[in-house]
Amino acid sequence: MTPSVRTLSYALILMLILSVMSAPTQHASAQFTANGKLNHVAGQDDTPNVEKPEVVIEAPKSVKVGDMIVIDLSKSIGTGFDMIIIPEPPQVKVFDDGKVVVTATGYKTTEFLVIVACALDGKSDVKTQTIKVVGPQPVVPVNPGENMLGKVQEWCAGVTSPTQRDDAIKLSQSFASLASVIENGTFQTPAEIIAATKTSNRDALGANLEHWIPLLDGLMNELKAMSKAGMLPDAKSHGPVWRSVSEGLKAYAEKLAEK
Repeated sequence: MTPSVRTLSYALILMLILSVMSAPTQHASAQFTANGKLNHVAGQDDTPNVEKPEVVIEAPKSVKVGDMIVIDLSKSIGTGFDMIIIPEPPQVKVFDDGKVVVTATGYKTTEFLVIVACALDGKSDVKTQTIKVVGPQPVVPVNPGENMLGKVQEWCAGVTSPTQRDDAIKLSQSFASLASVIENGTFQTPAEIIAATKTSNRDALGANLEHWIPLLDGLMNELKAMSKAGMLPDAKSHGPVWRSVSEGLKAYAEKLAEK
């Protein structure tokens, strides 16, 4: 069971219910019994399914800023699962076992509303759950664009990676390489730069990149503030920022080596 995730307005909730009710029943969508084990695959045989659709949401009632939120739907019964998360979270990962992982970092909200709908044999079920986000919300950057070396090291202070020094060196190289590409005019839009940065950083650190969310969130908040202040008028103007981040990471790695 792989639920799709959408972040829509309340006005489209009815459309969500209708869409799952109208979904064809003869497709390979796994259904789960109350104990979470595979019960039936639609299209596997012609045996009538007498079970009623049921959405079961297992998720925490509250999380701290920065926590990974696991929304478990594996005990639900039905096909055509669909989910709405309001407001849109920064990161969402969907897994085949019916679990959805949301990152609550760097988002200015006090709660998420989760709405899940499913259908089975022309019937539907809808459940909702509110997940409160507690703890300090992201701070609006002061003097955007200034003292980037110092800011980078402040952001790094929240990193918990067991291989911080090696990670910092790899990320420094990633940002330096991208700075050169940005300054050469390869990218036309900031969106292209962000996408390339995500790919480059993921290639550099792999799964360890998750430990560096404090740095990445700090950078994103800084970029938003700089953009709002008119300091990033085009793609090329991001080059010096990426180079400053690289230098800050290098200085942070050298600082760790002294310990």
